[in-house]
Amino acid sequence: MHQNQNIWGSGITLETELQLYNKCILPILLYGSEIWCLTSTLEKKIDALDNWCLRRILHIHWTDFVSNDVVRSRTGQLLLSDTIRQRHLSFFGHLCRANTSQDHSRALWACIRGPPKDWRRRTGRPRQTWLRTVEDDLRPLNFGQATARRRAMERPAWRLLVDAATSSGHAPEREREITMQSKLSNFDILAVKCMNMYYVR
Repeated sequence: MHQNQNIWGSGITLETELQLYNKCILPILLYGSEIWCLTSTLEKKIDALDNWCLRRILHIHWTDFVSNDVVRSRTGQLLLSDTIRQRHLSFFGHLCRANTSQDHSRALWACIRGPPKDWRRRTGRPRQTWLRTVEDDLRPLNFGQATARRRAMERPAWRLLVDAATSSGHAPEREREITMQSKLSNFDILAVKCMNMYYVR
């Protein structure tokens, strides 16, 4: 137990420490994150925990004036909120491509179409559901749920769009890569450009 507590100060290289963090810690922390319903407050707490861990790996004391952007550039790590967003959209695409006769596919399509016109929800604030979380994740792509469902039918194109939407620090590079993909339509390329305007300000 004592050795586990001091592993970050054991003299191993930064690359090895980051591999241990990505292979041993993050899979436990993010287990089942594909179906998490996150609020902005929870996202900030998760990113704060990630920043704290990375600062421990880099041996940065809390009194040192080092910004989070510098920590990200030195480690090359994505925000955990971006990683969770990527998992949300990947799982959403998996559900969209499922056989329409399966229950989970029918349930997803019924939720996207919305409730009947004569349905009235309860009074009070609506609960944060998984589909509302996915809708927030789709906002950088300027997609609605119905449009995203159609785009997700083609797996390679959807994978590139998801990767671009969650790679905020490398948006111009992802735009050039996606533009070279012949399977993407002009509408998809325009969506990526809108995403770049959302991130790069």
